[in-house]
Amino acid sequence: MSTIRAISAQAFRDLIDYLSEVDRPVILCMVGDHAPSIIKQIPSETDRSSAREQMDQRVIPYVIWSNYGADLSACPEFTNTFGLVPEVLRAAGLPLSAYFRALLDMKEEYPVFVSNGLVMDAEGNILSYDPADPAFDSLTEYLYMEYNAITAGEDYREDLFLPQ
Repeated sequence: MSTIRAISAQAFRDLIDYLSEVDRPVILCMVGDHAPSIIKQIPSETDRSSAREQMDQRVIPYVIWSNYGADLSACPEFTNTFGLVPEVLRAAGLPLSAYFRALLDMKEEYPVFVSNGLVMDAEGNILSYDPADPAFDSLTEYLYMEYNAITAGEDYREDLFLPQ
């Protein structure tokens, strides 16, 4: 193990040891780099790698930990980076917004959706997202909500993003 990795691992152990002794509930979510160092080149639009290779290049390691026994068993092996937030909120038993509930619902059918238009379905198949295909209606609804969150201006739907 490299020196930097060993130092990082020890720092993580020290953080967990410290948080284990804190007398308030804590959930810790640590997410890996969005472009792992093992990738020598970020795939581009012209990259000819297979859909599986493209999905594998975008896999992000994460760990969720709790000092009070929160049920983390429902957290999936694979998820989107933006899918981690509702997973952590759900594990903490906190109220969810309509937006986060939609993300969790969508993950039943499509646990992974990445920015290059690739989708992993519940069986692990890699598909290309097509907004015209009714099979992808839940993804299209999610993207409309995401668009509203980012660019809606006066049409922003606050009710989608506040906990209910």
